[in-house]
Amino acid sequence: MPPSCIEFYCGIGGFAAAIERFYSDRLQITAAIDIDCGALDVYRGNFPTHQAIAAEIASFPFERHPAELWWMSPPCLPFTRKGKQRDWDDPRAGSLISLINRLDRQSTYPRHIAIENVPPFAESKTGRWVESRLNDSGFDTAWETRCPTEDKYPMRRSRCYLLASRDGLARAASDEAEKWTASIAFQSLESYIDHRNDSDPQWRVEPQWLVDYAAAIDRVDVKRPNAITSCFTSSYGRMPVRSGSYIQLDPSDPLAARYFTPEEILAMLGFPQPFRWPQSLSLRRRYAMAGNSVHVPTVARLIGRLIGSR
Repeated sequence: MPPSCIEFYCGIGGFAAAIERFYSDRLQITAAIDIDCGALDVYRGNFPTHQAIAAEIASFPFERHPAELWWMSPPCLPFTRKGKQRDWDDPRAGSLISLINRLDRQSTYPRHIAIENVPPFAESKTGRWVESRLNDSGFDTAWETRCPTEDKYPMRRSRCYLLASRDGLARAASDEAEKWTASIAFQSLESYIDHRNDSDPQWRVEPQWLVDYAAAIDRVDVKRPNAITSCFTSSYGRMPVRSGSYIQLDPSDPLAARYFTPEEILAMLGFPQPFRWPQSLSLRRRYAMAGNSVHVPTVARLIGRLIGSR
């Protein structure tokens, strides 16, 4: 039986998508944990064989679920530059602190841990404490910062990753992820776009936004071969700026722009297609869940550093 994994803060399943794409014969997810029941509904719809559990992560009885690898994507708002950066004092950081604090050197599991967050997490009080606590518990640790553009995806989404292993860290990604990355050519932004949405009024950006925020809104011409989007966040569709890019439909008309759809965003994040959403899930929630997710090929590359050729 392959080594087991627990997916903490699982969201809609970015880690699960990476395991299924690259490591299905080498790792198995035995539990996926989140407090967001709506995200868990999406997760179950796309990964029906996984045990998805609604639970408080701080008190989750991981001792009853021994797993070799933990993946964690804790809330980023305590650390993001758009937030108040309350760091350690933000209640949303509490579940990660509580979970890591329950580890000790004598425990057999987990053997490996990966934590994903925004880049300021690496310099935060919480991030430094987590690394120190992991070192005290017998883990070797390393930080990495990566962007999807490094893996030939046309989206800026820089994230930091704290990797920890009791068995040592491989210097490079696994053979599967390395070969896959080397074999693909850069895919143009347009290859992810469904142009049937261009004429659909529901995707048009409010003209007043385009006037009021003309200097700040990021509009991209997807037909340009080297076009790259900015980072999509959970506030895309609600906040006009610093939440993601918009498609410029007609270069000669500054008021002709549309939103990227949730499906197009997930495709750029490397999620399997088609991705299934519950019919009842609102468009606002779909954008929020996509904006809170991870870049699947980057996750696969980093898991390779943890498990190496084992």
